[in-house]
Formats: sequence, C-alpha cells, structure tokens
Amino acid sequence: MANKKTPKTVVVLPLEATTHTSDFITDAQNIHDLLLNNANFPTLQNDLPQLQADINLLTADEGDVLKRKPGAASAANEKKLEIYNQLDGMRATVQRVVNLPANVANAAAMVQGAGMLVKGKGGQKGKDNLTVHNGDMSGSCDLIAKAAAKKAAYLWQQSTDNVNWVYCDPICTLETKNTVFNLAVKTDYWFRFRAILPAKARKVKTSKKLKKEKAADADWSQSVKITVV
Repeated sequence: MANKKTPKTVVVLPLEATTHTSDFITDAQNIHDLLLNNANFPTLQNDLPQLQADINLLTADEGDVLKRKPGAASAANEKKLEIYNQLDGMRATVQRVVNLPANVANAAAMVQGAGMLVKGKGGQKGKDNLTVHNGDMSGSCDLIAKAAAKKAAYLWQQSTDNVNWVYCDPICTLETKNTVFNLAVKTDYWFRFRAILPAKARKVKTSKKLKKEKAADADWSQSVKITVV
C-alpha cells in the first residue's frame, strides 16, 4: 500500500528560494513560458498571469537592489519567496498529472516540457544546469554549463523560439563558459548545451561537418530563456 502512495515520478524545481535572484528570475520565467498554453496542464493556465506579474515585480525589485535603493533587498526576498511558493504549487500539480496512468510513459518529457526536473533520473538540480546572463556588452550573453567531467568539450546552440536551433558562435568550447555576441537586443533567446567526452572532443573541434550535426534532443541540456539587452 505504501508504494501506491509514492509517485512514480518525483518532480523538482530547477531553483530554490535562495537561488541568486538573476538566476531565479530566468528559471521562473522559463517555467512560466513553457507552461503557457501547455495542453498537458490546463488547470495551471489561470495561475500564469499572476505568476508573470510577480516575476515582473521581482525584476523591478532587483533593479532597485542594483541601484541600492533602501528596502529593495527585503522587498526582492519577499517577492522571491512568494514566487517560489507559487512555483512549488505548480510543481505539485505537474507531479500529479504526470503520474496519472495515461501519462506515465511520457512523464519525463512532460516534466521537461513544464520547465521542471525529474528527481533521480539525471534531472536533479545541477545535473544539466545551464546559467545564462546578459554579457558586459550589449547584445551578448554569457553561458555557463555544469561541468560534465574534468576534461570535456561543450557544444552550444541558440534559438529564438525554443523549437528551431542553430549553433552559437563559437560552436564549441573546451571550457564550461561561452560568451555569444551579435545577438538582437530586446529579443528572447533560448540556449542549450551538450557535453562531449574527451575521446570525441578532438573530432568535434576539427570536423567540417559540425554545423550539419543533428543530435537527438535528449542529448541536450534543458533550454534556458533570456531577453537580451
């Protein structure tokens, strides 16, 4: 009986209430955008406008923090906790839905499609983590991937719709960080990466056919969205 009460798929959020505010906003916005009009989770649609409004308020609060306005840090922390509680409620709904008998076979894909992670199956926080920040120059972004090994290569892709992907410039790095330039400002971009083990890194680095490579989506990290400034 106890096993029947335990969900087969345990869903976790890609953020915590203590996550750095800029990363928190990025992850929260990504969850919102992936849930919006998501046919798998119709009961969450009415909650998304409030979530978006709160994310906008937190973004404004963070701007005030950077300007060192009195009380801004406290306001931002309170709003982060409020948003986190909203997201945790949505996480519970996602977990319930993906564990319905009709959805078990597609549970992992449904969870990823909601911008969340599956605990214990390579989806724990930090496993495929990708952090994206606006760069020092306008129209640039700094991408930082979770290290896959002591020695590895990393392929990078970008998209403006989270569906059609092209390789970044540079395409491949031997470090976990990549800075991408010449992006359109005030435009939403999604980024993702794929780690290559050392044995394949040299081939990836020198291959003239790299741009034609079409790896399975399962090989890529969860995408992260950012608005370029």
